[in-house]
Amino acid sequence: MLSLWGEMVLMVGTPIILVPVAWRVNHLAKQQLQNKDLP
Repeated sequence: MLSLWGEMVLMVGTPIILVPVAWRVNHLAKQQLQNKDLP
């Protein structure tokens, strides 16, 4: 029973954590690229 809850928490919680992290990494990477383009 506990392992089932653990799996559900992982399935639901992982995307909730990863999406903002991935968005932030992507956002920072774009900022760095823009800064490199500037003289």
